[in-house]
Amino acid sequence: MPSYWIEDVWYSYFGSDFSNVRTLDDNQSIEDYKLGKNVVFKKGTLMKIPSVLKVYLVGDNGLIQWIKTEEKAIELYGKNWNKLVYDLDESFFDDYTEGTPIE
Repeated sequence: MPSYWIEDVWYSYFGSDFSNVRTLDDNQSIEDYKLGKNVVFKKGTLMKIPSVLKVYLVGDNGLIQWIKTEEKAIELYGKNWNKLVYDLDESFFDDYTEGTPIE
């Protein structure tokens, strides 16, 4: 079972659609389910960690690329690019692999 530990990760895939969420019956236990890997942000999502000013573009399988300049971010996502950035708790940063920066 995939694990969405961060609400923003869920939103990057499904927005506010919670129709895929399963509710356990009273006779079921969460212990009956195997815990899966943490789900990373959806490909194409912009994210950052609060303690670092770098904004990353998420690619396949958690590969991230630092967008080095605001000019490049505007070129790729428009002048309101900063409104598209999700914060990621530092404790989940190890779920990602840094790739080549985007210049």
